[in-house]
Amino acid sequence: MHDELVRSDIGKLKDLLSIIDREEVRKNPFARAAYHRILGTYQMKAEKPEGAIANYKEALRFFIQNQDFSLSSQIACDAGNACQLMGAFDSAKKYYHLSLDLGKESHDENDSYNAYYGLARLNLLEGDTTYAQALLNSYIHRAKTNKKHEAVSDAYSTLFTISDARQEFDLAKEQLQRATIYADRSQSKLHRSNVNVNQGIIAFTEGRTEEAMLFFHSALILRKELNTNRLVCDAFYNLGAGHLFMSNMDSALFYFEASRNLAVTYDLFPDARDALNALIQTTNHDVSKKSLEEELVFINALIEEKRKERFFDSELPTLFREDKESAYKSFGVTPQFLLIIGVAVVLSLSLLWREKKGY
Repeated sequence: MHDELVRSDIGKLKDLLSIIDREEVRKNPFARAAYHRILGTYQMKAEKPEGAIANYKEALRFFIQNQDFSLSSQIACDAGNACQLMGAFDSAKKYYHLSLDLGKESHDENDSYNAYYGLARLNLLEGDTTYAQALLNSYIHRAKTNKKHEAVSDAYSTLFTISDARQEFDLAKEQLQRATIYADRSQSKLHRSNVNVNQGIIAFTEGRTEEAMLFFHSALILRKELNTNRLVCDAFYNLGAGHLFMSNMDSALFYFEASRNLAVTYDLFPDARDALNALIQTTNHDVSKKSLEEELVFINALIEEKRKERFFDSELPTLFREDKESAYKSFGVTPQFLLIIGVAVVLSLSLLWREKKGY
């Protein structure tokens, strides 16, 4: 069910929450924990990662205490992703490592490596490309074995980014081709948009500028359909970079400004920083440049503050119990109650899967 939750749009998650958010259901600790987990996913879709982290913590406490290592591992990984989105890298690392520790005890093999991808991206953001590359290669090997097409596409796209930055263009093209194959298998708009961006970058390096801009525009359209502000920021930025490359300065400034405005509106500080740096390099107006530089100092201070902010619940690792038996009974989860929850989940999944091919 985890993959379906992550793929689902915000409307379907809202429907699922309404099914579970009933007084007779939420009186039970198991149902409350499930509710917090789904609400966290909903808040991530709504790009409210701080609220998501709070709900993931609540869910984690229950599921760790009750030795549900699979759910706990997945939720810890989601919490790491939320922290990374906020720029709280120190907390993100701790959640990813907790996810991996829990995953070792899980019955689901995927849980033992799911956090590799988040850790790889985190190390890439911090400049450790060698470790990131090693994590990604391990992630790809295991995800291929388990036929996780979207995961493989993500990892190859990230490897492409590393190879392109190193100017290893033949290797980058090979990785892009593989990312495209797995994106097509997943039938996901998100992964298709990521591939379009990378195809645009390759086209630029080969001098096919008009084709590159078509790829970037295509990515923007897909990302607007997905209604994900962070990815739309990235799409605006790419179009700005493309116009800057072609010396279309007014168009470049327009798209960099669009990226900056959207990022600031939704507290996407790393994206705001990138757009501000681009605007400073592009503008010829001294007064505007000074104002942008002042704004950049403020944004960098916010990023540093968030990086150190403590979102990790240090009590979570201590909640492991020595016994491996489930303790659900102590919380009043009877077979009858699980049957009720099961029926609700089946009804909810019918909502989630109805338009699966669009995600």
